Amino acid sequence: MPRRISADRPTIRVAIVTLDNHLASAVERARLRLAAEMPGLALSFHAAAEWETDKAALRACEAEIARADIVLSAMLFLDEHVRAILPAIQARRASCDAMIGCLSASEIVRTTKLNRFDMSGTKRSALDFLKRLRGKPGAEGNAARQMALVRKLPKILRFIPGSAQDVRAYFLTLQYWLAGSDENVASLVRFLVQRYAAGPRAVWREIAAAPAPQHYPETGLYHPRIAQALALIGAAPRFDGYGRLAGAELIPLEQLGRPRIDAVVTLSGIFRDLLPLQTKLLAEASFLAASADEPTDQNFVRKHALAIQAEQGCDFETAALRVFSNAEGAYGANVNHLVESGRWDDEDELCETFSRRKSFAYGRSGRPAPQRDLMKAVLARVDLAYQNLDSVELGVTSVDHYFDGLGGMGRAVARARGGAVPIYISDQTRGEGRVRSLDEQVALETRTRMLNPKWYEGLLGHGYEGVRQIEATLTNTVGWSATAGAVQPWIYERITETFVLDDAMRDRMATLNPTACAKVASRLIEAHRRGFWTPDPAMRDALDRAEEELEDRLEGVTPGITAGVAA
Repeated sequence: MPRRISADRPTIRVAIVTLDNHLASAVERARLRLAAEMPGLALSFHAAAEWETDKAALRACEAEIARADIVLSAMLFLDEHVRAILPAIQARRASCDAMIGCLSASEIVRTTKLNRFDMSGTKRSALDFLKRLRGKPGAEGNAARQMALVRKLPKILRFIPGSAQDVRAYFLTLQYWLAGSDENVASLVRFLVQRYAAGPRAVWREIAAAPAPQHYPETGLYHPRIAQALALIGAAPRFDGYGRLAGAELIPLEQLGRPRIDAVVTLSGIFRDLLPLQTKLLAEASFLAASADEPTDQNFVRKHALAIQAEQGCDFETAALRVFSNAEGAYGANVNHLVESGRWDDEDELCETFSRRKSFAYGRSGRPAPQRDLMKAVLARVDLAYQNLDSVELGVTSVDHYFDGLGGMGRAVARARGGAVPIYISDQTRGEGRVRSLDEQVALETRTRMLNPKWYEGLLGHGYEGVRQIEATLTNTVGWSATAGAVQPWIYERITETFVLDDAMRDRMATLNPTACAKVASRLIEAHRRGFWTPDPAMRDALDRAEEELEDRLEGVTPGITAGVAA
């Protein structure tokens, strides 16, 4: 039981700055837990995702950093976040007791200063060492080995004196942060204060030693999609006698109270790399459900596995595979690249690209195997597709990852079944969450972002990059038309009126970024040629003339002057 510290000690301030609010509640619970044990501790939490819409939040973060004794920055890799806060971090670096930058852009990581452990150097620095931990690109099991090394290094360094103890402290900080939970956050604060409190605050080093990190990625499930997939199958995680994740187990039908749903899971390459145990867990859950001696009208996993086995002539374990992703070392479906380039002829080409890239099945061993025919047979039995939306900062039209994965899968399902299936977005960014159809989600984001003056004026305030982001959002919208037919025609009409047919807006965007502005017009014309919308003759004529004007401007052609050859 940690002993209470007397209240007459100087205040010690710890500031945590990270990407979003996913650990906000854990930090708050840790703060309340530490309040009784460490009166005088000032623990603050700041989410970079709030800064674009709430400048006061950015100013508050800068103010806390300016007086913090210990600063921890994590998950700051977006360029706008780094640019916004880096000056404040750098200004405080020389004066604080300790500063840690981890799991972030290199500029943030280089601010790390733990006694003599300093990452601000360039050649042969500790940052180079961290980069070498990544290993060779595409190496099998590389992410799992990295995580094992992060946990093993503190044990190796424990008995090496000198600055090695500060290197050990850095890796322990990584462990505490990656494990999450209020217990780990509280232990992280105790650990940093006990080791690095300096000057008048050195009296804080008398607090009880922090317990070792609790490695929750091996003993629990923190990804909502895993829990949802297990719930559909009617399974739960299974733990060994030490509390470590050991596999899956089925929930009895009597307790489940409904049939088992056949859930097909497509994983991103990042998920596959970072969560290998959970990947095997999902595969085992599907296999156990398919193997269960239950009526097929109460177990659709078994029903479909038996049918696929008969159709394909494969072994039963292969017929029960339901987890698909890329081959080891590969990422993405490349549907986004086709849409961005505009060099695709029909929807079947998009489907073929997705199927070729994402048809590697992952079984209980965790090793992938190409299973193109199996994936087609599995997708032919899909009735609906969905994906979670768990960030208030990013929507389905903000980045191309969503239509690359979910849209590509929807197109593959449509070809396998001979017709499209409903696609839903599970919005988990507020309270209990809300499920919308993909059409509703795209329309909602278009009204609240693309056509919202506060949104596009904010982007235009960033100049060149702001116009590029507007063009990227339009391209992502076109991606949803290409893969799912989920964009209503009025959306293209309103975008045309707002950004192309408005002379002042068009001139403003062309001045800031002529290339992206010209792409906006050409992308709208491409959407019309592909049949995604049909403008009236007057709008089409105005759009063509605007595109010609923007192309001329891009090529340096001055209106009213005929191009020729100089004598």
